[in-house]
Parts: sequence; structure tokens; C-alpha cells
Amino acid sequence: MLKKTLLLAFTIFVTVIFYSCKTTKNELAAQNNNWGKNPVWDDGLAEVAVYNAKRVQYGKTVEFDAVLITVKEDFNKKFWAKADSPYDNKELLGILKLNTVLKYETPNYPYSYLISTFVERENPMKLAKQTVGSQEWCGNSFTDLRNENGKFTLYYNTYWDSEGKGEKKLGTPENFLVEDQIPLSFRSLPFKEGFSQKGAILPTLAKNKLGKNTEIHYYTLKVVSSEKIGEINCWKVEIEFADQTGTYFFEKEFPNILVSSKTSDGREFLLKQRERRTYWN
Repeated sequence: MLKKTLLLAFTIFVTVIFYSCKTTKNELAAQNNNWGKNPVWDDGLAEVAVYNAKRVQYGKTVEFDAVLITVKEDFNKKFWAKADSPYDNKELLGILKLNTVLKYETPNYPYSYLISTFVERENPMKLAKQTVGSQEWCGNSFTDLRNENGKFTLYYNTYWDSEGKGEKKLGTPENFLVEDQIPLSFRSLPFKEGFSQKGAILPTLAKNKLGKNTEIHYYTLKVVSSEKIGEINCWKVEIEFADQTGTYFFEKEFPNILVSSKTSDGREFLLKQRERRTYWN
């Protein structure tokens, strides 16, 4: 009897240890998923933030204003799009949407990108969908990255002869990110010095030609330190993947807005103004 009792106790102990150590997909946001549930996102307003931005085009740095708009939406799962009232008999999914608006001039012609990134409120690290539209004088390009029951598929339609229209199955990579969701998703991190995470990442899709940007890489994420950007107390977060590095500063106070960022390929953001308003009226 004593042996059976000891064996049962040992089995329970091992089971508890195993499940407490087991890594799950998108585990990092699960440690701070109350961020997406905060009632501020239910106030009927959108967060509109304007940044001094830089980007390299044709080998030269261009400067412009970038606008990042964050707002709550409810998705209709049938169409994987924003639900309109009445909501009866619709299967809804709570979403936070980030629209990143990039418009700038070059010596040749103007460029325009609109990146719409949708993450789940229950877990802001979990991408539901992302679309990117590119418009410039040579043509239009469009991508639609979807999380289809845990499996990611990239649908695309570009004006390039080598690409055209198609799709690419990305599978079920662990702790998956697309680089464009960082300004939104990383706001939900469990901020503390030394926190780190590894996973899979797709580079930015703000491109008119996909090229190698459909290849998945593996990243290392670290919360490095607490620093000030101007008068704003921030958490410094670094991410590395392939030959790319990125440094991001998020305000310590909720809602932890992106204050500044810089990537090794010359993209930069610096917050210059923010407000909550109904931009659609």
C-alpha cells in the first residue's frame, strides 16, 4: 500500500513539472494577455499615432510622416472581415487592428503602403490576418496572410513576372510573428529585464516584390533594459533574425505605445504625437 501511494505521488509530481515546463505556441503573450482585454479598447475611439519616419529607397534615406492607427474590431469568422450590426447569429472574434500608413516621395515617383494587421484580443501575439497593399507608378501589389485554424497561408498578387498571383503554405511555425505586427503585439509583452523568447518570423511584407520575404526565419527576442526616450520612460526590446536586427522602445505606462524603433535596414520611427479619436467621422 505504501509503495502504491509513493508511486502515485511521484507520478503526480512528474506530471505537474512536465506541464509547467512545456512550451506552447505564442506563450509569451499568454503571460500578459490582459493587455488586450483592457477596457480602454472598448471606448469607441481609435489610437492615432504619428511618427517621424525614415526608410531607404533606391539606396537613399527618405523622411516622411508615418501614421499608426490601433482600434478594436469584431471579426465575422464566416468572412474573416469586420462584422457589421446586427450581430445575431454571427460567430465573432475579438480583434485589435493596427493600420500602418506609409506614404513618401522618392526622386522617381511616390510610394504608398497600407499594412492592416489583425491580432486576437485574447492573445495579442496571435496573428489572425494581415493584408498589405502597395501602390506606385509601376503597379499594384497585394498580400493576404491568414491564420487558418493554426495553419498560416500567404496569398499574393504582384505585378512581377516572376511572382504574379499565387499562394504559399507556411505551416504551423512555433511562436510565429510577421515583422509588421511588432509595433502592436510587443506592447503586450511581460516587460521585465532578461525576458527572452524564440520563435519563427516572416520579414516585413511592405514590399511591391516579395522576393525572399516569403521565407521564414527564426528570431530571438529580449527585453534588454529600462531607458528614457526624451522624457518618456521606456522598455527597450531587441529582436534578431537572419541578418536583421531591430531595437524597439515601448512606453512603460499602459497602453505601452511604441515610442521609437530602428532596424538594421534603415527603417526608423520616432513618436511625435498621439491621440484617441473617431477618425472615421
